[in-house]
Amino acid sequence: MSREIARDHALVTLRGLSTPPLRDAALDLITQMVARPALRSDSVEKIRTRLRNYHSSRIQTGHGGLNDATMGHLFAGHPYATLPAGTFDGLASITLEQLKDFHRKAYSANNVDIALVGDLSREEAETFISALVKTLPQNWAATPVPPLPTTITEPLHMTRPGSNTRVLLTQPLQVTPASARYGALLLANNILGAGIESRLAAELRSRRALTYAVGSTLVPMDAGCLWQIGWDIAPQFREASRELVADVLECFIAHGPSEAERTLALNKLAGDLLRTMTNNAFLAQGLTTHAHQGLPADHLATLLPKLAVLTVEDIRLAARDWLCVQQACFVTLGPTVYQQPLPKPSTMDA
Repeated sequence: MSREIARDHALVTLRGLSTPPLRDAALDLITQMVARPALRSDSVEKIRTRLRNYHSSRIQTGHGGLNDATMGHLFAGHPYATLPAGTFDGLASITLEQLKDFHRKAYSANNVDIALVGDLSREEAETFISALVKTLPQNWAATPVPPLPTTITEPLHMTRPGSNTRVLLTQPLQVTPASARYGALLLANNILGAGIESRLAAELRSRRALTYAVGSTLVPMDAGCLWQIGWDIAPQFREASRELVADVLECFIAHGPSEAERTLALNKLAGDLLRTMTNNAFLAQGLTTHAHQGLPADHLATLLPKLAVLTVEDIRLAARDWLCVQQACFVTLGPTVYQQPLPKPSTMDA
């Protein structure tokens, strides 16, 4: 059993044996936990302490602190600016009654998506879901999240001693996985920054040896998506590396991907999807996420055919219309040093 809290949702996952007596007991346990948790005062205090320690560790962790600072800087005044685990002041002030009242609303039948994957019939699945839904509170739904901000934020550098600098570029996108052009964006992101064959890895790692790790990702959220590019760099090349990343993107927008890049990205996404579908836990989480995002029930069955018909021009246009490094939030963590131009790529004599 696992639990996860994100900015948009809470996720409870249960994995167990399919033997009916054991399975039924496990399903009863998760029903009790989600619908009628004890919420004892001594347990709440332990969790409060655990979350405070979590906050402290995030502050000390380079990548975690950088991501938190990015969200706070980019989304100032928006609910996404707050960490999923709340704030120190909030944790200190929450009462047991407030916690119980929140649970009665937030864990409502109107507010839940459920996925089951395993050796049980549809009738057995419907029986369990019906029992769980009847046990949950009724008639409450979460307030829609405000739209993502579109204003360009000032760069933020956080000084920390060390031998390298971590860079995170984050651009909010007014697009969701249910949008018609999301598939083209997914392929564009894969070509630009997914794996060592990507454009960014080829330029920053293979050709220039500036970094070992560089990549980009699309992060779906209820109010839209975040497009993020992250890399490590020598402190003196912090600003110049951002210009290089912008050049890579501008070249991609001007000329688009090659047919070979499109095919490679499609095959990589197909492999990722296959690995997801062969793992019950990943598949159940994916089904729940897709339902929450408003995707159709046949999303997994139709995703690859929809991606396969997209052309290199479709991908280029999606990148042109949505992706822009100059509009991204630029947050860095590392030493404060004099900035230098990038060294020229090494060349081999004929």
